[in-house]
Amino acid sequence: MSEPWRDINDPGFFRPVKKVEKKPSAPYLTDTVQTEQEDKSLEVNLSNPVFIKGDEGFEFNKKCGVQVSVEFLKPTARKKVTFKLFSVYKDEEQDMHCQAEGFEQGGIAKADLTLFYNDAHYNDYCDDPSATLDYFFKASHSTGNEVESPRITMPCNPTDVHRVRLVGMLFDANKCFLLPQGLPGIKSIIEMHEKYKKAEVLIVGHAGGDEDLAGLDMALDRAEMLSAFLTNKSDLWLEWFSPQKETRVRWGTREVQLMLSVLPEGQKPFYTGIAPGITDKTTTQAIMDFQKFSNENKGTSLAVDGTAGPEMRKALVEAYMSLEDTSLSADIVPVMHGCEGHFDDTATEDGLQPDDRRLEVFFFERAIDPEPSTQTTSAGSTEYPAWLDQVLDTKDFEYHGINVQIVDSTNQPVPQATVTLEGPTSHNATTDDHGYVSFSGLKAGEYTIHSEKKEYKIGDSKLTYPTAKTVPGSVKSPAAEMAS
Repeated sequence: MSEPWRDINDPGFFRPVKKVEKKPSAPYLTDTVQTEQEDKSLEVNLSNPVFIKGDEGFEFNKKCGVQVSVEFLKPTARKKVTFKLFSVYKDEEQDMHCQAEGFEQGGIAKADLTLFYNDAHYNDYCDDPSATLDYFFKASHSTGNEVESPRITMPCNPTDVHRVRLVGMLFDANKCFLLPQGLPGIKSIIEMHEKYKKAEVLIVGHAGGDEDLAGLDMALDRAEMLSAFLTNKSDLWLEWFSPQKETRVRWGTREVQLMLSVLPEGQKPFYTGIAPGITDKTTTQAIMDFQKFSNENKGTSLAVDGTAGPEMRKALVEAYMSLEDTSLSADIVPVMHGCEGHFDDTATEDGLQPDDRRLEVFFFERAIDPEPSTQTTSAGSTEYPAWLDQVLDTKDFEYHGINVQIVDSTNQPVPQATVTLEGPTSHNATTDDHGYVSFSGLKAGEYTIHSEKKEYKIGDSKLTYPTAKTVPGSVKSPAAEMAS
Protein backbone atom coordinates (compact mmCIF):
# COMPACT_ATOMS: atom_id res chain seq x y z
CA MET A 1 0.00 0.00 0.00
CA SER A 2 1.50 3.34 -1.02
CA GLU A 3 2.00 6.16 1.43
CA PRO A 4 -0.85 8.70 1.39
CA TRP A 5 0.01 12.02 -0.11
CA ARG A 6 0.27 14.84 2.40
CA ASP A 7 0.72 18.51 2.05
CA ILE A 8 4.25 19.60 2.79
CA ASN A 9 2.88 22.33 5.03
CA ASP A 10 0.94 19.84 7.03
CA PRO A 11 2.68 19.29 10.40
CA GLY A 12 2.03 15.61 10.02
CA PHE A 13 4.03 15.44 6.80
CA PHE A 14 6.99 13.12 6.69
CA ARG A 15 9.25 11.82 4.03
CA PRO A 16 10.66 8.32 4.39
CA VAL A 17 14.44 8.39 4.98
CA LYS A 18 16.40 6.28 2.60
CA LYS A 19 19.15 4.35 4.32
CA VAL A 20 22.50 5.01 2.69
CA GLU A 21 25.38 2.65 3.31
CA LYS A 22 28.42 4.71 4.23
CA LYS A 23 31.54 3.77 2.33
CA PRO A 24 34.95 4.24 3.88
CA SER A 25 36.78 7.20 2.48
CA ALA A 26 40.12 6.74 0.82
CA PRO A 27 43.02 7.65 3.05
CA TYR A 28 45.24 10.61 2.42
CA LEU A 29 48.61 9.73 1.08
CA THR A 30 50.17 10.87 4.36
CA ASP A 31 48.00 8.60 6.50
CA THR A 32 49.53 5.46 8.01
CA VAL A 33 47.49 2.48 6.90
CA GLN A 34 48.06 -0.93 8.41
CA THR A 35 46.79 -3.78 6.31
CA GLU A 36 45.86 -7.23 7.55
CA GLN A 37 49.10 -8.56 6.11
CA GLU A 38 51.30 -6.12 8.05
CA ASP A 39 53.08 -7.22 11.21
CA LYS A 40 51.27 -5.59 14.13
CA SER A 41 54.01 -6.29 16.70
CA LEU A 42 55.78 -3.39 18.38
CA GLU A 43 58.50 -1.62 16.46
CA VAL A 44 59.68 0.60 19.31
CA ASN A 45 60.24 0.15 23.04
CA LEU A 46 60.18 3.23 25.29
CA SER A 47 61.75 3.24 28.78
CA ASN A 48 63.25 5.47 31.49
CA PRO A 49 60.91 8.49 31.18
CA VAL A 50 62.19 11.41 33.25
CA PHE A 51 61.60 15.13 33.80
CA ILE A 52 64.53 17.48 33.15
CA LYS A 53 64.80 20.76 35.03
CA GLY A 54 64.39 23.96 33.06
CA ASP A 55 66.66 26.99 33.39
CA GLU A 56 64.74 28.03 36.53
CA GLY A 57 64.21 24.55 37.89
CA PHE A 58 60.62 23.32 38.04
CA GLU A 59 58.27 26.33 38.13
CA PHE A 60 54.53 26.77 37.50
CA ASN A 61 53.72 28.04 34.00
CA LYS A 62 57.35 27.47 32.96
CA LYS A 63 58.73 24.96 30.53
CA CYS A 64 60.70 21.94 31.64
CA GLY A 65 62.29 19.16 29.68
CA VAL A 66 61.01 15.62 29.30
CA GLN A 67 62.83 12.72 27.76
CA VAL A 68 62.58 9.00 27.25
CA SER A 69 64.91 6.25 26.05
CA VAL A 70 63.98 4.83 22.64
CA GLU A 71 64.90 1.34 21.46
CA PHE A 72 64.04 0.29 17.91
CA LEU A 73 62.97 -3.35 17.79
CA LYS A 74 62.63 -3.27 14.01
CA PRO A 75 63.97 -1.01 11.28
CA THR A 76 61.59 1.95 11.04
CA ALA A 77 61.56 5.57 9.91
CA ARG A 78 58.98 6.45 12.57
CA LYS A 79 61.01 8.38 15.14
CA LYS A 80 58.31 10.64 16.61
CA VAL A 81 57.43 10.29 20.30
CA THR A 82 54.42 12.06 21.83
CA PHE A 83 54.56 13.48 25.36
CA LYS A 84 51.38 14.37 27.32
CA LEU A 85 51.26 16.10 30.71
CA PHE A 86 49.00 15.13 33.62
CA SER A 87 48.61 16.29 37.22
CA VAL A 88 47.23 14.75 40.39
CA TYR A 89 45.71 16.77 43.24
CA LYS A 90 43.84 15.23 46.15
CA ASP A 91 43.88 11.89 44.32
CA GLU A 92 42.12 13.44 41.31
CA GLU A 93 43.93 13.15 37.98
CA GLN A 94 43.66 15.98 35.45
CA ASP A 95 44.71 15.96 31.82
CA MET A 96 46.61 19.22 31.43
CA HIS A 97 46.01 19.28 27.66
CA CYS A 98 49.67 20.03 27.19
CA GLN A 99 51.26 17.92 24.48
CA ALA A 100 54.59 18.00 22.68
CA GLU A 101 56.44 15.86 20.19
CA GLY A 102 60.07 14.83 20.13
CA PHE A 103 62.14 12.83 17.70
CA GLU A 104 64.63 10.09 18.55
CA GLN A 105 68.28 11.06 18.34
CA GLY A 106 71.00 8.82 19.71
CA GLY A 107 68.52 6.59 21.54
CA ILE A 108 66.77 9.52 23.31
CA ALA A 109 63.65 11.55 22.47
CA LYS A 110 63.25 14.96 24.13
CA ALA A 111 60.63 17.70 24.25
CA ASP A 112 59.45 20.60 26.43
CA LEU A 113 56.21 20.73 28.42
CA THR A 114 54.77 23.68 30.34
CA LEU A 115 53.73 22.98 33.92
CA PHE A 116 50.33 24.67 33.74
CA TYR A 117 48.33 25.21 36.91
CA ASN A 118 45.92 22.48 37.93
CA ASP A 119 42.41 24.01 38.15
CA ALA A 120 41.51 22.50 41.52
CA HIS A 121 44.93 23.14 43.05
CA TYR A 122 45.23 26.76 41.97
CA ASN A 123 42.59 28.18 44.35
CA ASP A 124 44.06 26.29 47.31
CA TYR A 125 47.57 27.32 46.30
CA CYS A 126 46.61 31.02 46.31
CA ASP A 127 45.42 30.65 49.92
CA ASP A 128 48.24 28.32 50.99
CA PRO A 129 51.47 28.42 48.94
CA SER A 130 52.61 25.21 50.65
CA ALA A 131 49.79 23.20 49.02
CA THR A 132 51.41 20.67 46.71
CA LEU A 133 50.40 18.54 43.77
CA ASP A 134 52.12 16.02 41.49
CA TYR A 135 52.86 16.12 37.78
CA PHE A 136 53.69 13.22 35.52
CA PHE A 137 53.78 12.64 31.79
CA LYS A 138 53.05 9.81 29.43
CA ALA A 139 55.27 9.11 26.44
CA SER A 140 53.96 7.06 23.54
CA HIS A 141 54.90 5.97 20.03
CA SER A 142 52.50 5.15 17.20
CA THR A 143 53.97 1.65 16.82
CA GLY A 144 55.38 1.24 20.31
CA ASN A 145 54.43 1.14 23.94
CA GLU A 146 53.34 3.88 26.34
CA VAL A 147 55.32 4.64 29.51
CA GLU A 148 54.49 6.81 32.49
CA SER A 149 57.14 8.94 34.21
CA PRO A 150 57.86 9.16 37.93
CA ARG A 151 56.02 12.06 39.56
CA ILE A 152 57.46 15.41 40.54
CA THR A 153 55.91 17.41 43.37
CA MET A 154 55.15 21.11 43.01
CA PRO A 155 55.91 23.65 44.27
CA CYS A 156 59.34 22.07 43.99
CA ASN A 157 61.98 22.81 46.58
CA PRO A 158 65.27 21.92 44.87
CA THR A 159 66.80 18.75 46.20
CA ASP A 160 70.19 19.39 47.72
CA VAL A 161 72.46 16.50 46.73
CA HIS A 162 75.96 15.93 48.05
CA ARG A 163 78.44 13.33 46.88
CA VAL A 164 81.45 11.41 48.12
CA ARG A 165 83.46 9.91 45.27
CA LEU A 166 85.99 7.13 45.83
CA VAL A 167 88.43 6.98 42.92
CA GLY A 168 91.55 4.98 42.11
CA MET A 169 92.81 1.49 42.87
CA LEU A 170 90.21 0.59 45.50
CA PHE A 171 89.49 -2.93 44.22
CA ASP A 172 91.50 -5.80 42.87
CA ALA A 173 90.59 -6.65 39.29
CA ASN A 174 87.33 -8.62 39.11
CA LYS A 175 86.81 -8.33 42.88
CA CYS A 176 84.29 -6.46 45.03
CA PHE A 177 86.37 -6.41 48.23
CA LEU A 178 87.10 -2.78 49.11
CA LEU A 179 90.82 -2.65 49.79
CA PRO A 180 92.03 -1.20 53.13
CA GLN A 181 93.48 1.84 51.40
CA GLY A 182 89.85 2.85 50.83
CA LEU A 183 89.08 3.07 54.55
CA PRO A 184 89.84 6.82 54.76
CA GLY A 185 87.26 7.20 51.98
CA ILE A 186 84.75 5.33 54.14
CA LYS A 187 85.40 7.84 56.90
CA SER A 188 84.70 10.65 54.41
CA ILE A 189 81.32 9.04 53.73
CA ILE A 190 80.51 8.97 57.44
CA GLU A 191 81.60 12.61 57.82
CA MET A 192 79.15 13.56 55.06
CA HIS A 193 76.45 11.46 56.74
CA GLU A 194 77.03 13.29 60.04
CA LYS A 195 76.39 16.61 58.25
CA TYR A 196 73.18 15.37 56.58
CA LYS A 197 71.83 12.77 59.00
CA LYS A 198 68.34 12.61 57.48
CA ALA A 199 69.50 12.46 53.87
CA GLU A 200 68.61 9.41 51.80
CA VAL A 201 71.69 7.50 50.65
CA LEU A 202 72.27 6.16 47.14
CA ILE A 203 75.41 4.06 46.50
CA VAL A 204 76.45 3.71 42.87
CA GLY A 205 79.10 1.20 41.80
CA HIS A 206 81.01 1.15 38.53
CA ALA A 207 83.16 -1.61 37.02
CA GLY A 208 86.41 -0.94 35.16
CA GLY A 209 86.53 -1.46 31.41
CA ASP A 210 89.96 -3.11 31.77
CA GLU A 211 88.58 -5.97 33.89
CA ASP A 212 87.73 -9.39 32.47
CA LEU A 213 84.47 -9.55 34.40
CA ALA A 214 83.58 -5.87 34.15
CA GLY A 215 79.86 -5.29 33.78
CA LEU A 216 76.67 -4.46 35.58
CA ASP A 217 76.89 -7.42 37.97
CA MET A 218 80.33 -6.37 39.21
CA ALA A 219 79.24 -2.73 39.49
CA LEU A 220 76.23 -3.72 41.61
CA ASP A 221 78.29 -6.16 43.70
CA ARG A 222 80.67 -3.34 44.65
CA ALA A 223 77.81 -1.05 45.64
CA GLU A 224 76.23 -3.84 47.70
CA MET A 225 79.47 -4.69 49.50
CA LEU A 226 80.05 -1.05 50.41
CA SER A 227 76.48 -0.84 51.71
CA ALA A 228 76.98 -4.04 53.73
CA PHE A 229 80.15 -2.59 55.26
CA LEU A 230 78.46 0.71 56.15
CA THR A 231 75.51 -1.11 57.75
CA ASN A 232 77.48 -3.93 59.46
CA LYS A 233 75.90 -6.80 57.51
CA SER A 234 78.72 -9.30 57.90
CA ASP A 235 76.74 -12.24 56.47
CA LEU A 236 76.72 -10.59 53.03
CA TRP A 237 80.51 -10.36 53.10
CA LEU A 238 80.99 -13.94 54.27
CA GLU A 239 79.11 -15.25 51.22
CA TRP A 240 82.06 -14.20 49.05
CA PHE A 241 84.31 -16.78 50.73
CA SER A 242 82.00 -19.56 49.54
CA PRO A 243 83.45 -22.26 47.22
CA GLN A 244 80.33 -21.74 45.11
CA LYS A 245 81.68 -18.39 43.94
CA GLU A 246 83.74 -18.36 40.76
CA THR A 247 87.47 -18.57 41.53
CA ARG A 248 88.31 -15.18 40.03
CA VAL A 249 85.77 -13.31 42.16
CA ARG A 250 85.98 -15.43 45.32
CA TRP A 251 87.57 -14.02 48.45
CA GLY A 252 90.29 -15.99 50.21
CA THR A 253 93.70 -15.72 51.82
CA ARG A 254 94.49 -12.30 50.34
CA GLU A 255 91.30 -10.76 51.76
CA VAL A 256 92.06 -12.33 55.16
CA GLN A 257 95.57 -10.86 55.05
CA LEU A 258 94.23 -7.44 54.07
CA MET A 259 91.80 -7.31 57.00
CA LEU A 260 94.47 -8.52 59.41
CA SER A 261 96.74 -5.72 58.17
CA VAL A 262 94.52 -3.03 59.81
CA LEU A 263 93.61 -4.91 63.00
CA PRO A 264 93.67 -4.42 65.90
CA GLU A 265 92.75 -0.78 65.51
CA GLY A 266 95.33 1.65 66.82
CA GLN A 267 97.87 -1.09 67.54
CA LYS A 268 100.56 -3.01 65.71
CA PRO A 269 98.71 -4.96 62.99
CA PHE A 270 98.48 -8.73 63.09
CA TYR A 271 99.81 -8.93 59.53
CA THR A 272 102.37 -6.79 57.74
CA GLY A 273 103.21 -7.12 54.06
CA ILE A 274 101.65 -6.76 50.63
CA ALA A 275 99.10 -9.60 51.05
CA PRO A 276 100.10 -11.95 48.21
CA GLY A 277 97.27 -14.38 48.89
CA ILE A 278 99.68 -17.15 49.88
CA THR A 279 99.29 -18.95 53.22
CA ASP A 280 102.83 -18.80 54.58
CA LYS A 281 104.23 -18.87 58.13
CA THR A 282 103.68 -15.13 58.54
CA THR A 283 100.01 -15.50 57.62
CA THR A 284 99.49 -18.52 59.91
CA GLN A 285 101.01 -16.64 62.83
CA ALA A 286 98.87 -13.56 62.12
CA ILE A 287 95.72 -15.69 62.14
CA MET A 288 96.72 -17.27 65.47
CA ASP A 289 97.38 -13.83 66.96
CA PHE A 290 93.92 -12.68 65.88
CA GLN A 291 92.26 -15.80 67.27
CA LYS A 292 93.88 -15.24 70.66
CA PHE A 293 92.99 -11.55 70.62
CA SER A 294 89.37 -12.22 69.68
CA ASN A 295 88.93 -14.83 72.41
CA GLU A 296 90.43 -12.55 75.05
CA ASN A 297 88.79 -9.27 74.01
CA LYS A 298 85.61 -10.16 72.10
CA GLY A 299 84.43 -13.21 74.03
CA THR A 300 84.74 -15.62 71.10
CA SER A 301 85.79 -19.27 71.40
CA LEU A 302 87.92 -19.65 68.30
CA ALA A 303 90.34 -22.53 67.93
CA VAL A 304 93.83 -21.06 67.99
CA ASP A 305 95.10 -23.13 65.08
CA GLY A 306 96.22 -20.56 62.51
CA THR A 307 93.48 -21.64 60.09
CA ALA A 308 91.06 -19.16 58.51
CA GLY A 309 87.95 -21.31 58.85
CA PRO A 310 84.32 -20.09 58.79
CA GLU A 311 84.18 -19.06 62.46
CA MET A 312 87.47 -17.22 62.28
CA ARG A 313 86.38 -15.39 59.11
CA LYS A 314 83.08 -14.39 60.73
CA ALA A 315 84.88 -12.92 63.75
CA LEU A 316 87.39 -11.21 61.46
CA VAL A 317 84.76 -9.57 59.25
CA GLU A 318 82.80 -8.38 62.28
CA ALA A 319 85.97 -6.87 63.75
CA TYR A 320 86.79 -5.20 60.44
CA MET A 321 83.28 -3.70 60.22
CA SER A 322 83.60 -2.43 63.80
CA LEU A 323 86.42 -0.03 62.94
CA GLU A 324 85.69 3.44 64.28
CA ASP A 325 83.74 5.93 62.12
CA THR A 326 82.83 3.44 59.40
CA SER A 327 79.08 2.89 60.00
CA LEU A 328 75.91 4.77 59.05
CA SER A 329 73.14 5.36 61.56
CA ALA A 330 70.95 2.31 62.16
CA ASP A 331 67.88 3.98 60.58
CA ILE A 332 69.60 4.58 57.23
CA VAL A 333 68.82 2.03 54.51
CA PRO A 334 71.03 2.73 51.49
CA VAL A 335 69.80 2.15 47.95
CA MET A 336 72.35 0.27 45.82
CA HIS A 337 72.78 0.70 42.09
CA GLY A 338 75.18 -0.54 39.42
CA CYS A 339 76.10 1.57 36.39
CA GLU A 340 77.84 0.70 33.14
CA GLY A 341 78.91 3.03 30.36
CA HIS A 342 78.37 6.24 32.34
CA PHE A 343 81.35 8.53 32.52
CA ASP A 344 81.98 11.39 34.89
CA ASP A 345 83.89 14.19 33.17
CA THR A 346 84.44 16.10 36.42
CA ALA A 347 88.15 15.99 37.23
CA THR A 348 89.08 14.86 40.71
CA GLU A 349 90.79 17.08 43.27
CA ASP A 350 94.11 15.60 42.13
CA GLY A 351 93.29 16.58 38.56
CA LEU A 352 92.75 13.03 37.29
CA GLN A 353 89.82 11.87 35.21
CA PRO A 354 87.77 9.40 37.27
CA ASP A 355 88.16 5.88 35.89
CA ASP A 356 85.39 3.31 35.63
CA ARG A 357 86.44 1.39 38.74
CA ARG A 358 84.91 3.86 41.20
CA LEU A 359 82.26 4.21 43.88
CA GLU A 360 79.94 7.14 44.47
CA VAL A 361 77.72 7.83 47.47
CA PHE A 362 74.96 10.40 46.93
CA PHE A 363 73.19 12.10 49.85
CA PHE A 364 69.72 13.39 48.87
CA GLU A 365 68.45 15.80 51.51
CA ARG A 366 64.86 15.47 50.30
CA ALA A 367 64.43 12.19 48.46
CA ILE A 368 66.28 10.19 45.83
CA ASP A 369 65.10 11.68 42.56
CA PRO A 370 64.63 10.00 40.22
CA GLU A 371 64.37 6.74 42.10
CA PRO A 372 66.23 3.92 40.31
CA SER A 373 63.72 2.04 38.18
CA THR A 374 65.98 -1.04 38.19
CA GLN A 375 69.03 -2.21 40.17
CA THR A 376 71.34 -1.62 37.21
CA THR A 377 71.43 0.69 34.21
CA SER A 378 73.51 0.73 31.04
CA ALA A 379 74.68 3.51 28.77
CA GLY A 380 71.73 5.55 27.52
CA SER A 381 69.89 5.54 30.84
CA THR A 382 68.77 8.98 31.97
CA GLU A 383 68.85 8.32 35.71
CA TYR A 384 72.58 8.59 36.42
CA PRO A 385 72.99 11.87 34.47
CA ALA A 386 69.96 13.23 36.35
CA TRP A 387 71.64 12.45 39.69
CA LEU A 388 74.86 14.15 38.60
CA ASP A 389 72.96 17.26 37.48
CA GLN A 390 71.69 17.77 41.05
CA VAL A 391 75.06 17.49 42.83
CA LEU A 392 75.97 20.67 44.72
CA ASP A 393 79.34 19.56 46.08
CA THR A 394 81.67 16.57 45.90
CA LYS A 395 84.21 15.24 48.39
CA ASP A 396 86.85 13.15 46.64
CA PHE A 397 88.90 10.37 48.13
CA GLU A 398 91.65 9.15 45.84
CA TYR A 399 94.16 6.34 46.14
CA HIS A 400 96.45 5.90 43.18
CA GLY A 401 98.75 2.90 43.34
CA ILE A 402 99.46 -0.61 42.08
CA ASN A 403 100.60 -3.97 43.44
CA VAL A 404 102.72 -6.11 41.11
CA GLN A 405 104.66 -9.34 41.27
CA ILE A 406 108.11 -9.67 39.72
CA VAL A 407 108.76 -13.06 38.09
CA ASP A 408 111.70 -14.45 36.15
CA SER A 409 111.82 -16.06 32.70
CA THR A 410 110.49 -19.33 34.16
CA ASN A 411 107.56 -17.50 35.73
CA GLN A 412 108.96 -17.96 39.25
CA PRO A 413 108.64 -15.10 41.78
CA VAL A 414 111.82 -13.15 42.53
CA PRO A 415 112.18 -12.18 46.21
CA GLN A 416 114.38 -9.30 47.39
CA ALA A 417 114.61 -7.80 43.89
CA THR A 418 115.18 -4.09 43.41
CA VAL A 419 112.33 -2.52 41.43
CA THR A 420 112.30 0.94 39.88
CA LEU A 421 109.13 2.56 38.56
CA GLU A 422 109.69 5.43 36.13
CA GLY A 423 107.07 7.70 34.60
CA PRO A 424 105.08 10.77 35.70
CA THR A 425 106.30 9.84 39.19
CA SER A 426 109.33 7.73 40.14
CA HIS A 427 109.64 5.12 42.91
CA ASN A 428 112.04 2.48 44.18
CA ALA A 429 111.15 -0.57 46.28
CA THR A 430 112.25 -4.11 47.12
CA THR A 431 110.08 -7.18 46.55
CA ASP A 432 108.93 -9.31 49.49
CA ASP A 433 109.50 -13.04 49.92
CA HIS A 434 106.93 -13.79 47.21
CA GLY A 435 108.16 -11.25 44.66
CA TYR A 436 105.49 -8.64 45.39
CA VAL A 437 106.04 -4.91 45.50
CA SER A 438 103.67 -1.99 45.95
CA PHE A 439 103.75 1.61 44.68
CA SER A 440 101.42 4.44 45.69
CA GLY A 441 101.04 8.13 44.89
CA LEU A 442 100.92 7.54 41.13
CA LYS A 443 99.75 10.02 38.55
CA ALA A 444 98.09 9.19 35.26
CA GLY A 445 100.40 8.22 32.43
CA GLU A 446 102.80 5.66 30.98
CA TYR A 447 105.21 3.85 33.30
CA THR A 448 108.20 1.54 32.93
CA ILE A 449 109.01 -1.05 35.59
CA HIS A 450 112.69 -2.07 35.74
CA SER A 451 113.73 -4.94 38.01
CA GLU A 452 117.07 -6.48 38.89
CA LYS A 453 118.69 -8.57 41.60
CA LYS A 454 122.36 -8.37 42.52
CA GLU A 455 123.04 -6.46 39.30
CA TYR A 456 121.32 -9.17 37.25
CA LYS A 457 118.66 -7.60 35.06
CA ILE A 458 115.33 -9.43 35.32
CA GLY A 459 113.43 -7.38 32.76
CA ASP A 460 111.48 -4.25 31.90
CA SER A 461 107.70 -3.88 31.61
CA LYS A 462 105.40 -1.07 30.55
CA LEU A 463 101.98 -0.19 31.87
CA THR A 464 99.44 2.60 31.73
CA TYR A 465 97.87 4.02 34.87
CA PRO A 466 95.04 4.16 35.92
CA THR A 467 94.15 1.29 33.55
CA ALA A 468 97.25 -0.74 34.25
CA LYS A 469 97.38 -4.04 32.38
CA THR A 470 99.29 -7.18 33.27
CA VAL A 471 102.39 -7.87 31.17
CA PRO A 472 102.93 -11.67 31.00
CA GLY A 473 106.33 -12.89 32.12
CA SER A 474 107.27 -9.71 33.93
CA VAL A 475 104.46 -8.32 36.05
CA LYS A 476 101.64 -10.43 37.43
CA SER A 477 98.58 -9.42 39.48
CA PRO A 478 98.40 -10.90 42.98
CA ALA A 479 96.61 -14.25 43.19
CA ALA A 480 94.03 -14.91 45.89
CA GLU A 481 93.78 -18.50 47.04
CA MET A 482 91.00 -19.86 49.23
CA ALA A 483 91.91 -20.39 52.88
CA SER A 484 91.05 -23.86 54.10
